[in-house]
Formats: sequence, C-alpha cells, structure tokens
Amino acid sequence: MEELVVKDNKFRPLEGITEWVNKFNGFTCIDLAYTADPEKRSDEWRINSQAGMPKAEWDREYGNSWIVYDGKPIYQDYKEIIHLVKGNIQASRKQRLISGYDAGPNDVYLAW
Repeated sequence: MEELVVKDNKFRPLEGITEWVNKFNGFTCIDLAYTADPEKRSDEWRINSQAGMPKAEWDREYGNSWIVYDGKPIYQDYKEIIHLVKGNIQASRKQRLISGYDAGPNDVYLAW
C-alpha cells in the first residue's frame, strides 16, 4: 500500500497505522488502530466484537472517541493499588525502555 497523506501532515504508511511528527516537540507519533491487524478488518469481526458491548465502550476501546461521563470510570476494573506506579520506574541496564503516552485532550490528563 502506498503511503497516503491523510490530513494535517499525518501519513498512513499501512492500513490501520497513522504517523505524524508533533510540530511542538519533534516527537514522532504513531496511532495504531485495530484495523492494523488484518484479521480485524472485516465487517464480520467488527459486528461480532460490538455485540453486547455498549457503543460508548466500543468507541473508547476501538474508535477515536474518548467521550466520558462525569462520575463514570473509563475502565471498570481500574484499581489504583494495582495500576498506579508511585515513585520512579527503574529499568535495568541493557533493557529497551519503550514508552507510550496518552495526553487525552490536553496535558492535564497525561498518562504513560
């Protein structure tokens, strides 16, 4: 598949992958959609995956919609004691450290 310019200097090198350079900090960003997996591109997969899942939950998990409702958690099983790291994260030498960042609509909600 030929690389396509999507919009706003974003490129789609492969189906389900969008790449761009953040104009403020020079970071290369890659958005990996579920359609990057060839087995998840069919209408049948999407229909079966959506079955029994509320639309808002599907949109948060697989779409690009992060609308949340006041007082409603995004992830029902989130437990701060398990999922929140307090203090510094230590990486041993000779290990690759790969970080993913999600700033949401603004940097107030930075997660990684």
